[in-house]
Amino acid sequence: MFHNALFTRLTLSVAALAIVPGTAVAQDSAAAVLKRASAAMGEPRSIRYAGDGTGWTFGQAWKPGMPWPKFDIQSMARTINFASGSMREEIAFSRGAAAATRFPASSATRSS
Repeated sequence: MFHNALFTRLTLSVAALAIVPGTAVAQDSAAAVLKRASAAMGEPRSIRYAGDGTGWTFGQAWKPGMPWPKFDIQSMARTINFASGSMREEIAFSRGAAAATRFPASSATRSS
């Protein structure tokens, strides 16, 4: 039993030491990363990203001890315009799990 525990610790130590030098070499400065990104993209005037998923209202449970309210996000898109210094966010969501709240489930809501 002692031999197995020692062998496991030794194996994990060697594996950790093998990974550490690789991560130290792979780190670049933030300036180097931004320079490479700028060279790859050129001079972008704007950027847009989109997705869908699930979210929760952080820290806003209806009652103490209950889970935080869940939101089902059907679509979300954010556009940032660097030239004008503006941002637009569009989101379509509905409240999930009505049983855990005092409010009924809602249909999809769009906001921009």
